Amino acid sequence: MAWLLVAAGMTYVGAAAVTRADRVTPASFNGYATGTALHVTGLQSGGTRLADVDLAFSGAATRSNGLTPQTNEFDVTVTPTKPEVPIAGKAASGRGSGLELGLGQAVPVQPATRAAALTGIAEATAPPDSPLITENAEIPVDPLVFARLLEGQAQAKFGNLLDRCPTTPLADPFGFGRGFAADAQLVNGGAALPDGSMEAPLLSTDTPTETVTETRSRVFAISNGDGTFGLRAVIESEAVPVRINLPPDADTTNDVIIEVGRASLTLTVTGKPGGASIVYSPPPTPNVIIGGAPVVVVPPIIIPIPGVLEVAIAEDQPRAIGGAPGSTPTQSADGTTVSAAVDGVRISIPPALPIPVDPQLVDLRVQHFEGALRVPAGGFSFNDCGVLRVRKVAGPDVTGPFTFNVACTPPAGGSPFTLSASERTFELANGQSKDISVPTGSRCTVTEPGRGTATTTTITESPPPGNPVVANDANPTDGAVTIPAGLRAMTVTFTNSNLGNLQVFKTSQRGLDGPFTFSTSCLTPAGGAVPLAAADANFTLVSNANRVISGIPGGSSCTVTETDRGGAAVTRITDTTAPNNDGTVTIVGNATQAVSFSNAGPPLVVSKISTGDSAGKGPFRFHMECKDPAGAAIALDPADSDFTLNSGGVHPLKKDIPDGSTCAITEVANGGATSTALADTSGAGNDGTVTVKHGETQVATFTNDFAPQIKLVVTKTVSGSGTGPFRIQVTCNNNNAPVALGAGDNDFTLNAGESRSIKSIPNGAICTVTETDARGANRTYNESSGTANDGIVTIPTD
Repeated sequence: MAWLLVAAGMTYVGAAAVTRADRVTPASFNGYATGTALHVTGLQSGGTRLADVDLAFSGAATRSNGLTPQTNEFDVTVTPTKPEVPIAGKAASGRGSGLELGLGQAVPVQPATRAAALTGIAEATAPPDSPLITENAEIPVDPLVFARLLEGQAQAKFGNLLDRCPTTPLADPFGFGRGFAADAQLVNGGAALPDGSMEAPLLSTDTPTETVTETRSRVFAISNGDGTFGLRAVIESEAVPVRINLPPDADTTNDVIIEVGRASLTLTVTGKPGGASIVYSPPPTPNVIIGGAPVVVVPPIIIPIPGVLEVAIAEDQPRAIGGAPGSTPTQSADGTTVSAAVDGVRISIPPALPIPVDPQLVDLRVQHFEGALRVPAGGFSFNDCGVLRVRKVAGPDVTGPFTFNVACTPPAGGSPFTLSASERTFELANGQSKDISVPTGSRCTVTEPGRGTATTTTITESPPPGNPVVANDANPTDGAVTIPAGLRAMTVTFTNSNLGNLQVFKTSQRGLDGPFTFSTSCLTPAGGAVPLAAADANFTLVSNANRVISGIPGGSSCTVTETDRGGAAVTRITDTTAPNNDGTVTIVGNATQAVSFSNAGPPLVVSKISTGDSAGKGPFRFHMECKDPAGAAIALDPADSDFTLNSGGVHPLKKDIPDGSTCAITEVANGGATSTALADTSGAGNDGTVTVKHGETQVATFTNDFAPQIKLVVTKTVSGSGTGPFRIQVTCNNNNAPVALGAGDNDFTLNAGESRSIKSIPNGAICTVTETDARGANRTYNESSGTANDGIVTIPTD
């Protein structure tokens, strides 16, 4: 048939195809998708026939090797047909219209005599990419057509495949079409109403609940997840209201009303075995009203209306394009090809109905969807390009800005290309990354000339999973990489740190020579462990030695512990986070933090000495008080404030107290000593008060003297005329052990009236006095204790 263009609005005119010397054409693929809310083949009244009516028509197509005209099973063109929108040299298109129809002048209509009216058509092609084109019109053409609004939209995009490196075309479809119609009426069997609408339209899209309808078609790429891509076509339709007025009159109570809900058809090919799929989401059960009465239907079902028409509702499965209901659509096992068509509702004249009938509806389809897709085996890919991804990571104490330079050379035999200025030099903040599309096999080098406050930069290169190792990428830390294929990313990560050092010092008081052992651990600001070499995590130092641990990330917290103090009484820790002085420091980049351990003996030792007749004396009680240089009392452990010593004992004060502090020691119980002598190593006077200093040990010595006491007196009396001298022996035992008596006290002589005093006999000792030579006289003993007249006494306690 001949076609007549009636359109309003703007038309997009695509430019000629663009090619690039460095661009390799991707694998061949093609496909189309189309939908129409209402298609009528043969609608006549009197001597006028409307052929191939499509209401709310949409179409989308792509062909990587160049578009060719594409029609659907009704021979309606899916690709653009306007002279000002040529498809030569194009690879994608979109088409949408509110209404398309062919006009015949006589019955039967001969193809050579057909005319056409096209209303509200939008068409677009690419490359270059088109904007979204919208065309609409309000067309009262009695007695043929009336509509409140007819609108078409179209868009096409393919330019991203012509860049130096194409980006993944998943965000936008190659082709998009949309058709929309409101209050559409076809073939008036009555008068024209004042607003231009029809009194008795044979066919209309206004029902009690719906007045508008639309379809959308699109074809786009999908990722197969392995660097290759497939195609998908999606055709959708909103609710479609249909009113059939047979015979055409102003009485609406005898109309056939069919309201069809939303539906969609999705076709997919991946190029992989099992990757071809057809998914049809049929409309809900249609609302059917015949002669004003609702009809309960369970689709699929055929409703005959004797003498008028028959209605087939909701085919349950897609069919072959151009095939009868129940035919098998194309769905290849290798996943490369798929095609299908489906109708929500089919309305046709029964074969037995006499012809001609005036007015007559030959064939009507509601929600007609169809599409076909083809990709090569394995899917198509943009494998002439990959991605260079530059990633920035900075430590917590590192601040920018961080600037990067990128330089790339083409692969062997490849065409030269130029990176844009923003790709050659750019800045990234911590956590950011930048993707640059680069031809596969190119060699790119990334450098970071501006690394902010960082002192150290670590470069890591991470190829995509499964990427083969490239020989010249053997050094994975130089920032020079070879770009992979299939739009996959080679990631170069720059990690900036402010590395600092930790130095551990060891000093000790003379006589404490060690060795001294240490352990070190560090945590990042986030709480993670900083890996340290084994020799840095645990080590040994002698006095006046030190160890430096390098390369610790700035901001880390490091703790040093002295695990073996080598016999030291006190350890004084100083560090660069004073006044904490706890052995924990925070590392600062490009600086050294120090922790010093000074080991010393006790700052004070109290010593006890007893002289004279001190056997059995003690223990002796002491009290100690200390004050800091400002005069404030220093809290001592109870065992240091009050303690006891026996003769020869010492009490060390094992508390590190501030230099210049004074400690006063008092002997509060001296055991009855005859005298006490006090000596100390601090100050001019021996007053028991000393001034302490770390690394020196002050000594306070208390010497108690006990003068010998007379413990046994032996007296000689004589009755009568006997004369002496008389010899006497004394032996003593204490706890069954003999007591050593003083010289001459064991064996001596006495004359009448004389006596001998013996000292230094322990309390409780048992002494036996024997007169070994009585000069012939009879003897008797008179004791102050014990059994009478046996010469044995027990030494009393003083």
